[in-house]
Amino acid sequence: MNGSTHEGSSPLATDTGDSTKLTSDTLRVGDVVNEQLLGRLAKLEKYEHKLAEVARVYRNLNAARKAVETVLKKLTSVQSIADVDELEQFLSNLTVKSQYAGEQIGALTELDKTNRAKIQELESKVTELKVADMERQTLKRDFENSVKERK
Repeated sequence: MNGSTHEGSSPLATDTGDSTKLTSDTLRVGDVVNEQLLGRLAKLEKYEHKLAEVARVYRNLNAARKAVETVLKKLTSVQSIADVDELEQFLSNLTVKSQYAGEQIGALTELDKTNRAKIQELESKVTELKVADMERQTLKRDFENSVKERK
């Protein structure tokens, strides 16, 4: 071939690479291979092994997406990771609830400290009252003994 087409062959059969776009629709059995087609075949061979890798990565990503959506459906009102607005709203509400719970825990912790201090103060007063009661009982006994001695 010297750059021209053979009689009866396709107009794609040039070695010089014409401007006709090669597609599966424009190629036919019996067409002569040209530089454009060879280039495309070389490119295909170059990237053909990567197709399996792309398919594997796609399957892995799809499986991960399904797993995430299963968890979302199970634990939230969100049905799909594609529903970004609903997911954002859910997480925002969760954050607000968490902050509120933290505030309540802080308030209850303060109340607990206050109550513990009051309990300690009351226990101290109970101890003082017990001592005073013991002194009162001692004084009463002493008084009763002194009254008995006078008689």
